Amino acid sequence: MKVLTYFIAFVVVTILVSCVAATKLYSQKNRHLLHKTDLDTTAYFYGQHIDVEDRRMEIGDTSEGLYILGSVDDRDIINSSKYSDEEKIEVLRQFLTFQGDTVRSNKGYFLHDIIWERPKQKEPFTIEVEALFSLTRMLTEGLPPIDPVIIERQTGKPINTDRKKMDEVYAIYKKWFADNSNTDFTDMSWPLAGTPYHWRGDDKDLRPFFKKSLR
Repeated sequence: MKVLTYFIAFVVVTILVSCVAATKLYSQKNRHLLHKTDLDTTAYFYGQHIDVEDRRMEIGDTSEGLYILGSVDDRDIINSSKYSDEEKIEVLRQFLTFQGDTVRSNKGYFLHDIIWERPKQKEPFTIEVEALFSLTRMLTEGLPPIDPVIIERQTGKPINTDRKKMDEVYAIYKKWFADNSNTDFTDMSWPLAGTPYHWRGDDKDLRPFFKKSLR
C-alpha cells in the first residue's frame, strides 16, 4: 500500500512540475525579442501588433524601408539584424506566449505579391492569430500562398474567434515546438499538417516556400 501511495504521489508531483515548467515556458513575462506596440487609435490602423527586436540601426543596415513603421517583413528584419539560429528558435517560442490575446491586430504583411497590406477587416484578426501566422511565415521563404485565417477542415469555416478551437490550435503548435526542439529544428514538418485545422491557402503546393530546417 505504501508503495502505491508513493507512486501516486510521484506521478502527481511530476505532473505538477511539468505544468509549472510549461506555464513558465510560455509565460507572457518571458519575452525579450518580441513586444506589442502601443495602441493605435486612428480609424484605419486601429489596434496593436507584435514587433520583433530590430537591430539594424545598431549594425548600420540602412536598407530601404528601415524607417517605415511596419512595412518590412519580420523575416527580413530578423535576417538583417543577424539573429543567431538559437534566437530564431526563441522567437518561435515567444510567439506562442500570445495565446488568449484577442486585441485587434493591425499587422501588415506582403501577401502573395509585393504589395504590403493588412488582413481584410471583415475577417477577425487578433494578436493571437497574428502570432501563429507570423510564426508560420518564419518557417517559409518568399511569399507563401497562405492567409491569416485558420480554417476547420471538417466544416470549412474560419475559427479565428472560436476560443475553444484557438486553444486547440495553440496546443498543436506547442506540441510541434516541443517535438522539433528534440530534433534541433533540423527536420521540421508543417505545423498543422494532419490536424483538424489549416491556414487558408495551405492546400496549395508549399514545397517551394517551406524550409525544413532553421539551421
